[in-house]
Amino acid sequence: PKTIGAFLWFFVKKRKWRFLLLFLFPLSIALEQNFFPYFNKIIIDTATQNINNRSEIFSQLHLPLMLMLGFWLFLITCYRASDILEIYTIPKFMAEIRLSASDYVKAHSYSYFSDNFAGSIANKISDLANSSQEILFLIRSTFIPIIFGVMLAVFMMSRVKIEFGVVVL
Repeated sequence: PKTIGAFLWFFVKKRKWRFLLLFLFPLSIALEQNFFPYFNKIIIDTATQNINNRSEIFSQLHLPLMLMLGFWLFLITCYRASDILEIYTIPKFMAEIRLSASDYVKAHSYSYFSDNFAGSIANKISDLANSSQEILFLIRSTFIPIIFGVMLAVFMMSRVKIEFGVVVL
């Protein structure tokens, strides 16, 4: 592979279902950022509308509170499942990169090894695996939640009024 994307895809495609899940779990972060304020809005609106009739507040808050609790449990499960999946996937991914890079370097000529120190070559192989993991981590933990979160916020605000969706952009 000649490009970074092709290089990463060469190793990711060997465990594509695991990486797909690893890249889908961060969507729960965007869901949390958009839906918890909405759940709080529902709770506050219900509580303020029934300020005179306090006996009905708990019966009307039952559904929003249960939805919020269920959603929170779903998020915790996603976080834990993502961590477990990362524990099993990333070390194998990095080991494959190191082995593949080592095999590639072994095919070089004798002059390559006489011109470069062994420690320098080993550090480059190690840095290659670590950098690949960092790139995937940045995509997974930063870009995906932010992009999806903004798209979800625009959609939710557009449902209220189209101008609100435009303002969010």
